[in-house]
Amino acid sequence: MTDDPEATICDYYDALRAGEPIHPFFADAGPVVKVGIGERLVGADAVAAGLAEQTRTTTDWAVESRDLRVGTVGSDGRIGGDVGTGRGERTRADEASDAAEFAWFGDEVFVG
Repeated sequence: MTDDPEATICDYYDALRAGEPIHPFFADAGPVVKVGIGERLVGADAVAAGLAEQTRTTTDWAVESRDLRVGTVGSDGRIGGDVGTGRGERTRADEASDAAEFAWFGDEVFVG
């Protein structure tokens, strides 16, 4: 995995498509919430169990990113804006992304 938040999300989508384990993409400690279609998993254990079941029961993923937005929160608490488009180009590089404490993302994704 990379330190680049947008590249990490793209790697996550690639792992979904390939049927590879996806739990390594989620924190194993601290506040973790995964929200999907019809589900909300809270806590590292619940997320790990849900992801393991999702990987086990799904084959031939079609994963299409339609509106990837990635941002960061720096160690100083500064919130960085949208740093990528999901198409390999950076739109608003933000200094907070250079010293990111954590990143967030949102996307409109077709999964089938």
